[in-house]
Amino acid sequence: MSRITTLPSPIQFGKYQLTERIANGRMAEVFKAKRDGVEGFEKILVVKRLYPHYASSEHFINAFVEEAKLTVSLSHANIAQVLDLGQQEDGYFIAMEYIAGYDLGTIHAMLRALGRPFPLDIAVFTVSEVAKGLDYAHRRKDYNFQSLNIVHRDLCPANVLTSFEGEVKLSDFGVTRALEVAGFPVTDLRRQYTYASPEQARGEHLTSQSDIFSLGLILYELVSGYHPYEQGQPSPEELHQRAMQGVVTPIGQVAELPRAMEQIIDSMLQPDPAMRVDSAGTLYEELISYLFASGEKADNRSLSVFMQELREHEDAIFPHGPQAPDFSAPADPGAGGGVGAMELDLDDIEELDASELIEEPMAVRPEQQQRRSTYERMASVVPSRATSLHDKASGPAPADGVPRVLSDVLMALRSGSGGALHVVGGLGAGADYLLDTLPERIRARGHQVWFGMGVEDDRAVPYGLATQLISYTVGLAPTGRFTAVSDGARDIDRERDILDRILDFGADPAEHQVAVHLCGLMETLRKGVHFKSEKVTSLIERLVRHNARDAPLVMLCDQADLLDARSVALLARLAELTRELPLLLLVTTTEGGEGAVANLSGADGQPLFESTSVAGAPRSIDEEAVLRGLEATERQILTALALAEQPLPVRLLSELLGVDRGVVDGGIAALREKQALRALDGDRVALATPALLTILYDELVVGDMPWAVSYAQQMLDMIERADLGTINPAASRWTSTRIRLLAWAGRRDEAIALALAYSDLLRNDGWRAIAITHCVIAAEVFARVELGCPQADIDLGLRRAQVCLELMDPDGAERALNGMGHRAVDVADDERLLMVQFATAELALQRDDAAVAFAAATRVASTAELLAMGELLVRARLLLARWQLRYGNLIPAQRHLEAVFNLIGAGRVRRLDPEDHGLALEAMVAVFAQLGQVHQAATYQSRLEWLASQRDAPALAALVSLGRTHLSLAAGQAAEARAEAEAAYAAALGHDLRAQAARLALVAAEAAFEVGELETVQAYSQQLTHLSVGDSYAARRGAELASFAGVVTQTGGESLEALKGLHAALGRAQRVALPRDFLHTHVLLFRALKHLGSMSDAEHHRKEAARYAQQCALSVSTIKRLIA
Repeated sequence: MSRITTLPSPIQFGKYQLTERIANGRMAEVFKAKRDGVEGFEKILVVKRLYPHYASSEHFINAFVEEAKLTVSLSHANIAQVLDLGQQEDGYFIAMEYIAGYDLGTIHAMLRALGRPFPLDIAVFTVSEVAKGLDYAHRRKDYNFQSLNIVHRDLCPANVLTSFEGEVKLSDFGVTRALEVAGFPVTDLRRQYTYASPEQARGEHLTSQSDIFSLGLILYELVSGYHPYEQGQPSPEELHQRAMQGVVTPIGQVAELPRAMEQIIDSMLQPDPAMRVDSAGTLYEELISYLFASGEKADNRSLSVFMQELREHEDAIFPHGPQAPDFSAPADPGAGGGVGAMELDLDDIEELDASELIEEPMAVRPEQQQRRSTYERMASVVPSRATSLHDKASGPAPADGVPRVLSDVLMALRSGSGGALHVVGGLGAGADYLLDTLPERIRARGHQVWFGMGVEDDRAVPYGLATQLISYTVGLAPTGRFTAVSDGARDIDRERDILDRILDFGADPAEHQVAVHLCGLMETLRKGVHFKSEKVTSLIERLVRHNARDAPLVMLCDQADLLDARSVALLARLAELTRELPLLLLVTTTEGGEGAVANLSGADGQPLFESTSVAGAPRSIDEEAVLRGLEATERQILTALALAEQPLPVRLLSELLGVDRGVVDGGIAALREKQALRALDGDRVALATPALLTILYDELVVGDMPWAVSYAQQMLDMIERADLGTINPAASRWTSTRIRLLAWAGRRDEAIALALAYSDLLRNDGWRAIAITHCVIAAEVFARVELGCPQADIDLGLRRAQVCLELMDPDGAERALNGMGHRAVDVADDERLLMVQFATAELALQRDDAAVAFAAATRVASTAELLAMGELLVRARLLLARWQLRYGNLIPAQRHLEAVFNLIGAGRVRRLDPEDHGLALEAMVAVFAQLGQVHQAATYQSRLEWLASQRDAPALAALVSLGRTHLSLAAGQAAEARAEAEAAYAAALGHDLRAQAARLALVAAEAAFEVGELETVQAYSQQLTHLSVGDSYAARRGAELASFAGVVTQTGGESLEALKGLHAALGRAQRVALPRDFLHTHVLLFRALKHLGSMSDAEHHRKEAARYAQQCALSVSTIKRLIA
């Protein structure tokens, strides 16, 4: 390296004054120069003065002049401008624009000295600017419109110049060509082949594709931190061989990058030129599309900020001043300072030896492994500043009307780069709503389009999005529920035949069966909810892969926050697929619902969706203005849409209104002019905004109630006619809609009955979380319609609380029960008041609030007996038995259970829930097993298994397994109990029976404790923590077992901390004064202290455990097993 030298005084060189020598290049000395003009005008530039041995070669000069003439014709913002070519004294020179900044090689070396990776967004933006300049040069034509066939031939980091103002310039076009033509031998193989394409290394004909390969090597090096040819410090000859082969380790194996970026780099580095990205222009579009999808604003300004920050470290990196590259002699490996930091026309400085820029080891540095790309650090809520689908600054929109930026994304999609975008901001309104205008235009580009839309009803429809996507694939009512409704009676057999088409896509029988179930063509499917979810996901993934194989696929999902929770989870999986398929997933959400999508993350914890801000018109209208001066037809159309709360086919509107299609079309046109309607695929229309729906309820539906009742009744008739032959009305795709229409039509009892039946159906099918959502929505509908039936609200609240308790969510149950007791008192409904009190007792028991649970259950039992409420009395007695088991009083628990069976036998119970019956039998098995009366326990176990065999009920199956574990533990077979509990635990989770799963997990942990499998104890303790949404006895008991395991498996301070946890558990047992808690904690402390060798303390806890075991009336064998 040579020192950048300020000349003692300017040297006059023709019309230029040379002020600094800034480099010794391969063919010339490089000087910073200035040229003076009139009135003090001064221009700073760079002068390259050819070395004498080049200047004396006529062949070289001729070739050099020809190449320089071509270069002078290049005028582009990303190409360093050649200003002058001339002869002075005995030599030749070339004058070029001066760029204050660094070249990429220098930047790379400075970042390495600072221990920092190259920022991904800056690297991508810089390379995109180079690609833009290359595209201009490659497409350049002469005055006869003949291609000039300009190829750079020498693309490397030193020829890519970045200024402190954020400019990117490409320099030295044609230099290598001139050297080749003149026949000058290659003296530095490493320098020549480090960034050469395979065809260039083999000496073959070069095309623009050769520059793309070289640029790909530069991008590879920037984002990964090393050069793919430099593995193992190859000799120049080995490097030449690698360059000729052009085999590059896929970037995904050495750097953690988004799939889209991996695909772009891989497309640049194909050994076969025909397989590379087709042009530098296409490459530029793909890189820009990636940047827009990244959520980071990478532009000239951000590059300038980056350069200025780097400049601040120049003195620290180069304490003796900046160094100038010296290519006139072989590189000195011992030279200090690395690549010189220069404020110069780096355009004019020949590239450094690659070995000076690239670290030797192939292994990726830790900071490279930890670096996350901007694409994966997507904004969770705040819209991206980078992407603006309507932003005119991004360039004019293409002729087909697709926004410029989205056009770029679609261009990238064509080359296989997918993406998942969450669009927020100004989507437009009414006829100009963005997602409504896209499908036709996207299809015109040769892409496939699937369109899904969430409406309020979809939150209570399991996998509503999957149903829409399946319909799009097989042609089953592809444009919405009401399309099929308007076709008349529903042909169940025909729909099943249509669904059989998914078998042509390779769907397995289980996937087909789940699809039939979801589409409402099967009453129920007794499979676990996890099984169904797995099959739905695999089916949709299969369909997507099949379709994306033929052509790029664009999936539009509007108002995704209105979808059910399972559909939102499906969106997350689809977002993951965009990383490996030519799939673009574009979703929107309603105002305030952004979190439903923005909070989705992958297994790596990174957001799955890029939040993309749209700078168009807001998705809002003057709703009040819409309602002023409405014609009759317009009012009727808006009323029908408000009642449906989802898109309606135009022909159905015509039928509803009883007018010709032309009249309806006229009304729709007028409403679209007012931005009140959206026009969707499939000749459907929808209200422009959710806010409009609220106003329409007040102004139209409530204001014109007879009219609304009439339309609601007509829609109901259509649905019921279309659903003719459905096995179970509650299994219909239109159940939620029907409930609302029944309420509007004044058919109150039917609406309530259907709402409760649908809740039970969802719960029994395993869709418990969706059942909770349904209960909330139904209650809101009944309140909006002013149904005038508080009993319905109480019933929905009770069902919601029941499901919450099954999901181990006591906080949710408390919210569901809030205010229900007062409502029951207000309407003097004693039965529902008792049911609310009973639910409160169950809630208290799950929270392990023993005193509250006992008092409430006792009150319910005594009142239910006075009022002769047999079913409620059975449930209260059963709850008291469970409380006594929890307390440790086996004999009182047995008496309560005997009372339950006496009530059943005496016929005082008209209808007993099978699960309550099963709970009573399982509890009796537990009582007799702990009392040591194994024969009686086995008798009740047989009755339980018979009951379960009569019904295909997962909850009963879980109870059967619990009963078996009681018998195994009583027989001293803890290993068998653990195996039974583990298998049943997995099955219960599969059906989303979280409360049952928690009981099974606790049994598995206790059984593992008995056999000394402490790792299993800790594993199930963690599962219990995850299962419990709120505080619960099972979770605390699991934590106590985990503390014991910590005492035994840990050493030193960690073991003592675990022991403190057991003493804290004993303190809590003393506060609640429950014998069973005393028993458990004394047993654990006895075994823990015995393990630690503290025998006197252990003996104290052994005696205390024996005392409480006798108080609980445990059998002698059980006591011996516990404190052996």
